[in-house]
Amino acid sequence: MAYTSATMNLMVAPIGGTGPQIWTYTTADTITDVDAAGYVSDGSAKGMRAGDLVIIYHTGSTLHYSSRVESVTAGGAANLGLAVATTSATTGD
Repeated sequence: MAYTSATMNLMVAPIGGTGPQIWTYTTADTITDVDAAGYVSDGSAKGMRAGDLVIIYHTGSTLHYSSRVESVTAGGAANLGLAVATTSATTGD
């Protein structure tokens, strides 16, 4: 599948402009696809920076991932680093 710019959203920007930003991304793509070099093709245009955190919501499953922006090419793509999976489960509440 392909990257969907509309579902990559800045959720938290640091006060004063320093420090990492927090993004959310919703996709049905596999985490292998999302972690591929150049997947986030408009990272620079969106204002992504190396060190930012991306929370990836995988549709159709209970898995969510957190990943780090490793690099952003000038005028181009953001490359995400190793994603760590978490899962949600119902507790019967």
